[in-house]
Amino acid sequence: MKKIYWILLALIGAGMSFTACNEEEPFSTATADDEPRIIAPTFPELDNNGNMKTFMELDRDKLLSITVTTTPADYTSVVWYLDGIEVGTEKTLEMNLNTGIYNLKVVVSTPSGKSTSRETLIKIKPLGEDPQSEEKVSERLVSAGGYATISGTNLDKVKKITLQRINVAESKSDSESFVIEIPESDITSSSTSVSFSLPGNIAAGTYRVTLIDAEGNEFGANTIEVTQMTLVKSGLDDNRKPGSSWTYTGINMDQIVSLIIGDFVIDSFEKQNSSSLTFTSPSVSDGEYTISGKTKSGENVKFYVGETMVESTMVTIDGAANVISFAKLLRSGNDCKFEGKNISLIKSIFINNNEVSINSQTDESLTFTCPPLTGGKYSMHALCQDGRKVKFKTDNGFVEETSVLISSGTELFDGHYYLSWSLPDDNPNKTLKIIEESNFGILQTNYKIKIYFSINLADEYHQVTVRTAAEWKEIPGCGVLEIKKNEPHEGIYEMTLTDDMINQIKTESGLIVVGHGYYVDRVTYEQ
Repeated sequence: MKKIYWILLALIGAGMSFTACNEEEPFSTATADDEPRIIAPTFPELDNNGNMKTFMELDRDKLLSITVTTTPADYTSVVWYLDGIEVGTEKTLEMNLNTGIYNLKVVVSTPSGKSTSRETLIKIKPLGEDPQSEEKVSERLVSAGGYATISGTNLDKVKKITLQRINVAESKSDSESFVIEIPESDITSSSTSVSFSLPGNIAAGTYRVTLIDAEGNEFGANTIEVTQMTLVKSGLDDNRKPGSSWTYTGINMDQIVSLIIGDFVIDSFEKQNSSSLTFTSPSVSDGEYTISGKTKSGENVKFYVGETMVESTMVTIDGAANVISFAKLLRSGNDCKFEGKNISLIKSIFINNNEVSINSQTDESLTFTCPPLTGGKYSMHALCQDGRKVKFKTDNGFVEETSVLISSGTELFDGHYYLSWSLPDDNPNKTLKIIEESNFGILQTNYKIKIYFSINLADEYHQVTVRTAAEWKEIPGCGVLEIKKNEPHEGIYEMTLTDDMINQIKTESGLIVVGHGYYVDRVTYEQ
């Protein structure tokens, strides 16, 4: 028993000694030779394309505040870089920024020369009345000595612009020598865009754009890239005609020595400068052809296609005329207009197989006189000088024959008036009155009232009809016309007047057009 007693006393003493040790303060085992680590914040992972994601979004009137937690805490120093420029050495970074997307990097180092870093993007958003820019990639690629244009809103407030050279890959502490001021005399602005000329000796690189108003307030407009590459920005879709002058616009266009379209090499140009190139397209058959090019330095010409830059793309050569815009509702005896591409090639136009007279004609448009036909729906087609059929752009793509509505007689209404009988009674677009009491004298038996309409595709259904004005009474013989979405989007609702109809219209204070999901474009009264 005595042995057991002493064993218990020994165990109790050992337990008390362990408790006493736990009550002491822990001591740090970290040293200056430890690998530095960033515990917080945790920045987002790269996306699938290897690009950085945005860590934080703030309105421009809010303070940017980020604190970094590191280990070994007693042996680490911190440096913050914004767009490659040193902006802080404390563990907490606080600053106000103009609108834009910024590269933020934090570097943590130890006295032994070891370091680690994290990098992310910060997005600062504009306030409502600020001059603010849109992010159009093609606008942000510019050349030395050229012109830059930035689209946006409230840009007529801009009086001065500064450009600050940034280089995220090179960490610097002094940024003042990289600021370029664009004087007001080199700036042209409107509410939706601002354009400015760039110095001819500006170095290639990325520049942060600051917009300055008359009071000296500064507003960010993100960055532009001054580049020496040759980039075709526009013109690929504007030119189709073989054997004709094509013009491409872009940057460093004066560096192009050749373009290759299919098997044809074009190395002499009609006109060439730093921003545009005009040349004669090859006389080849209609079709799609690969286009590429070379510069004086042997580099490949770049083409801006669908928000990306490529070294070759496709161009369409089409010798036929394409009518892109034309009125679907014509007025008998009035002038009408076609607009599109290669319009000068059109030789003749036929409506209801009757040739109409062309009054004037250019490569972009022509006018003709609508023939004196009774109001109704008619087929229309046109022929080029070489006998090919003209193509008309419709809701269903390009077609060689289309239809138009022609109105004649007395015009009761002309416009584009939306109707829906689901609207409240006090909404003017619930009805359209087309026969007033003052028109009763013109109503005669066997005359026609024709309602020319076009459907509103956004609505779920489309119904056209008429009612009496006083009590919305149905008129015998005038049913509801329902138009399906796969049917033609324009049409005519027609009613032939009888004695009973005329009496009902007069008794019920006139005639209204009602229904849902369509526009009334014209109403006529004719024999």
